[in-house]
Amino acid sequence: MHEDEPTEAELASQLGPGSPAQAAIDWLNALIGPDGLQAAWPLTDSDFQLALVQDLLWSNRNHPTIAGSDLDMLAAEVVQGDPRDPLWIEFRSILKEKLAALPDWLVAGQYGIASKPRPLIPQYELILLVYDPYGEGFTWQPERIVRVQYFLMHATADGWRVAGLESALPVPGWPPRFEQLVA
Repeated sequence: MHEDEPTEAELASQLGPGSPAQAAIDWLNALIGPDGLQAAWPLTDSDFQLALVQDLLWSNRNHPTIAGSDLDMLAAEVVQGDPRDPLWIEFRSILKEKLAALPDWLVAGQYGIASKPRPLIPQYELILLVYDPYGEGFTWQPERIVRVQYFLMHATADGWRVAGLESALPVPGWPPRFEQLVA
């Protein structure tokens, strides 16, 4: 084993059950599965949920359905993800399009997991799913161009949750912000 290669125990903690990488894959599979966003929503970090909903409400604040409403109250309602809520149903289709703008290779399952841990700030880790069309794995070389999809993962009391699809921390507010973290 090369000294830079992770040990079996390190790989298991990074890639095995209960790991941030497995939580990212579970979220992705839920999103692209038959129940889509409805299934992925509970696996999504609460700040990411709120920032996504606030972004949609803020962008549509002049729409007749939203104008004059208490945006905080609407956001709290929509974040619940109630499949019977008309506003959630409308936003779910918009959010699904926004979140489903993932690369085709990712949706097709043609990826591997970068094995190096990438902690960013306490309780947040960046997971990289890397294009691997043949499932052979590879060792990254500086001259090699790779396709990658980021998953910002947050360690919560309920386990790892997807907190973003880039290395930016969601910050709820009006309007919400996404603060870039250094990877």
